[in-house]
Amino acid sequence: MAVAVIVADDLTGAADACATFVTHGLSGTVTFGGPAGRGGAAGADVIAVSTDSRSRSSAIAMERVREAVRFATAFHGSALLFKKIDSTLRGHVGEEIRAAIDASRARIAVVAPAFPAMGRTVEYGMLRVAGPITGAGAIGPRHVAGRLESHGVHQCRRIPRPAAAMTAGNGTGSNWRDRMDEAIRDGARALVCDCVDDADLDGIVEAAWTLEGPVLWVGSAGLAYALARRLGTPAAADGAGLVG
Repeated sequence: MAVAVIVADDLTGAADACATFVTHGLSGTVTFGGPAGRGGAAGADVIAVSTDSRSRSSAIAMERVREAVRFATAFHGSALLFKKIDSTLRGHVGEEIRAAIDASRARIAVVAPAFPAMGRTVEYGMLRVAGPITGAGAIGPRHVAGRLESHGVHQCRRIPRPAAAMTAGNGTGSNWRDRMDEAIRDGARALVCDCVDDADLDGIVEAAWTLEGPVLWVGSAGLAYALARRLGTPAAADGAGLVG
């Protein structure tokens, strides 16, 4: 039985996320969703499933994600479930997260799209991409929770960085886990985490690791590396060659 199952909306994302775990000492395989992919997944620690849904309609994308997640929960029920998304929120991000939450019956989704190594950070709930914000190819700031809620992911709650909370003069509950527990008590189903560096990602993973589940992990290659660091053994190649 696998220790982690990754569901990504394209083959590059599936392979890229899987590679993060392999560089930390785990075996991995990449498949396409559905029954055809199951045979090639036997024996791997990490199974990465490509739903090939980024350029499809939202309805097709949601159904493919549901199928992949149902496979994960049916055949690898105790495995960590990671919904890999693009670090700039391309594709049917909200719809696919909603489908994954429903299919997995997740109690909580931990959402951390930041990829600091590529200059993609989330602060005050806003995803920012390093580089120009105007002109050809520019990507302006995006409100993560707003984007998700507009596509059906309800009860989102922003989790601020502990350092930011302390700077604002709020020393109560100013660590990751306290903030998460407070949000869950208030009814949150999706914890949208601010993050500006890899230390934040590691803090998010450590804090959420023992949350009462099922837990759906949602993020880009940055969160994949933090999860791999938690599950596996650090490798010299840490952080190399990733595209988001």
